[in-house]
Amino acid sequence: MALTLAFAIFYLICMVIELRAHGEQKIKILYYIAILLALVVGSRSFEYQDTGAYVASFMSENGFSDYHLGDTSTYYGEKGFYFFEVLVRTLTDDTRIYLILLSLVTLTIMAKSISELSLYPLIGLCAYIARFLTGRDCNQVRAALSYAILMLGVKYIRKKDWKRYFLIVF
Repeated sequence: MALTLAFAIFYLICMVIELRAHGEQKIKILYYIAILLALVVGSRSFEYQDTGAYVASFMSENGFSDYHLGDTSTYYGEKGFYFFEVLVRTLTDDTRIYLILLSLVTLTIMAKSISELSLYPLIGLCAYIARFLTGRDCNQVRAALSYAILMLGVKYIRKKDWKRYFLIVF
């Protein structure tokens, strides 16, 4: 109940900001909220469904010392996601920092896409939160990142720039 009330108040605040703020103000606020959400999502409990597997995979890596081009994780097959994991593992062994950085990348890409594609970016972010934040960003981390990457590519579909679209998506 408290979480529902918090989201309702947040949505009302976003609607007021949409009505009162202009242009670049809205975009700055959108990015600030995305960063705040990344901190919240990255600081979540390790008890979420898939979080344990991501943490175990992260902790099983040694960074670039054992990395070979084309390697995949024993936990999943996406090479780009694995490369990100190895990169972060090279920099730190803190799983909390790993989850925060992953959330920051995902939500920053999503904020960029929403700012480019939505007439009302803060309402667009609210729709994303309502539909995907807890289900994707907190549980299915790779799905959330892939969704953000696909959204980044949508503008190139609209421009019929297939080379850039496929470069981003693949």
